[in-house]
Amino acid sequence: MNHAYGCDVSHWQGEVDFFQMREAGAAFVFLKASQAEWTDKRFVRNYQCAKDAGLLVGMYHYLDWSVPAMRQARYFGRLVLDYPPDIEPVLDYEERRNVPPQLNAIANARLFVDTVGDLTNAVCILYTSPGYWREFGRNSVTWEKHLLWIAHYNVSEPAIPAPWRDWLFWQYTDRGEGRKYGVSSAQIDLNRFNGTVDDLMARYNQGNTGQPTEPPPPVCSQPMSPIRLRVIGQVLNIRSGPAVSFARVGELRQGSEVTVEAIKVEGANRVWVKHAAGWSALVYDGKMFMQGL
Repeated sequence: MNHAYGCDVSHWQGEVDFFQMREAGAAFVFLKASQAEWTDKRFVRNYQCAKDAGLLVGMYHYLDWSVPAMRQARYFGRLVLDYPPDIEPVLDYEERRNVPPQLNAIANARLFVDTVGDLTNAVCILYTSPGYWREFGRNSVTWEKHLLWIAHYNVSEPAIPAPWRDWLFWQYTDRGEGRKYGVSSAQIDLNRFNGTVDDLMARYNQGNTGQPTEPPPPVCSQPMSPIRLRVIGQVLNIRSGPAVSFARVGELRQGSEVTVEAIKVEGANRVWVKHAAGWSALVYDGKMFMQGL
């Protein structure tokens, strides 16, 4: 079978030329969206640029055992609603640091996918490896509806853990040639879809077959200069997310400077920016709290 091929990237790949990725033969790309309760610092830009390049876009959350699963699910669910993916949202289930016992771990994974489903009406794909699932998964048939993205390297066919009978996506190597696929890192993860490009496009209702249609001009093909802002109020709160409902985690003093990593428009009069320490209001109820440098 002539499988459809694609990549997955996070901030570790640095600046990405998604047009080059598409030219190298990728039909889709999975983007790291979040981990714990923070957004990958390149997610928003990667999302916009991958869309501009005509790639099918998926997004995943890396389950981190440092934060309760429900809080992580709510965080990821809001990102899914704000940045709708072409492919089902993904739970990345592989973290070994501080992993709880098997029954606790899989219960948290279940809580995560159920919560994301309630928030977004989407059934998450599960990303894992045969070894991790053997240690921290369960063969309950309730997991069958969560289609499988399997990570298994150096084999001609991946091992399929129960209860699944087949895979939807297969991450078959973590040693793809970075330069070929337009990333700054030396290597990149490569994936197969269990079908042809035509099958991929049909599954995700793209309305066309073969490679995606000619993309618009490459507005994202060159690195964007970082946006720098200075605090103009006396004190500006830092929060764990882009709304006052998120926990206050610190403060910025007048004159402090930050580099913008992401922007969230909560409403016409409320705009939040993400920086190295968290989220702060650029505009809140029409009042400016930062200005450009």
